[in-house]
Amino acid sequence: MTTYTTTTRQAHGVSGHITHDSGRRKTVCTSAVLAEFGIDARQYNYSQNERDIKRLLNKFGWSHASRKSAVGINNRNLGKRPSVGKVRKMIAKMDDGPNARYYVSVPGHAMLLDGNGKTIVDTAPRRVDRRKVLSISVIRRAS
Repeated sequence: MTTYTTTTRQAHGVSGHITHDSGRRKTVCTSAVLAEFGIDARQYNYSQNERDIKRLLNKFGWSHASRKSAVGINNRNLGKRPSVGKVRKMIAKMDDGPNARYYVSVPGHAMLLDGNGKTIVDTAPRRVDRRKVLSISVIRRAS
């Protein structure tokens, strides 16, 4: 396994994208996000989309809730969606509890932010992040 250095921590995942014969994938960014929740890349086969991530989080005792409406993602027009930079500021104003973490999906990539909007895991960081947010969910330990 390879260690990916992020801005605040280290996460263990896969060293490169893995494509299975079926065409399904295990991607570096989603594996790094799942590793932050203690889910090792050897415990699953696929992690290519948000549905896979949510299924695995549920399986390993985490809950998730969409925050799309809280950040203004209510249309299909990608051009009108907020950027990651703007969403960071919105997250800092949300009150989802002290241990809330935010799964953020952008085209072709996924990342994890803390309750202040700071990066926890991002395998493709940007100094100025203008990527459009496709979806955002708050992740907490299931009770």
